[in-house]
Amino acid sequence: MEWSACDLPRQGRCASLQVPLDWAEPDGPTITLRLGRLRAEGDRIGSLLMNPGGPGGSGLEFLSHDPLSAEVAEHFDLVSWDPRGVGASTAVGCSDQVDALLAVDPDPDDQAEQASLDAAAAAVSAECGAEDADLLAHVGTGDVARDMEAIRRALGGEPLNYLGFSYGTHIGQVYAEMYPEHVRAMVLDGVVDPALGFQEFLLGQVEAFDAAF
Repeated sequence: MEWSACDLPRQGRCASLQVPLDWAEPDGPTITLRLGRLRAEGDRIGSLLMNPGGPGGSGLEFLSHDPLSAEVAEHFDLVSWDPRGVGASTAVGCSDQVDALLAVDPDPDDQAEQASLDAAAAAVSAECGAEDADLLAHVGTGDVARDMEAIRRALGGEPLNYLGFSYGTHIGQVYAEMYPEHVRAMVLDGVVDPALGFQEFLLGQVEAFDAAF
């Protein structure tokens, strides 16, 4: 993996890493992960891999804000990446129906508005299913956790330091279950309960936002 100049603060560098599309077929088709790194500015402890959540948050965009304190930045190489399906990595490309979805009232007040929202969402789903089926079959949390292990190895194989926010906490939990022997330190902020289904997770998030307000 070769690092080169890119649009990151502190003369940050970017690199591309090839990983299997399907980790069950390591010799099959590959996809590209795009990574960014801000070097430690002092006495280096190791790399700190970070995920901002989502699902679908761009790690490179997160890193572009140089998001952590000067004390952490002094001792750790700050590393993040656009997860598979996102941004500068091999990304889901279907988008023709997205504007129509965004134009629909996201807070329906009656059955007609709900039907319009459901139809617009179904159109996006159908387009993506037709155009990006191969990739969408392999963008689950387990796939991303295996990508993290590939990144750890590509960074030199040091024990993993990881910081995950929101959905990024679920990625961290799955990684720790798969590779407990490789974890040095892990910070999970805004922990996602892995026992919840997606609808339960979204409803719980709404209730938490309401409580915070």
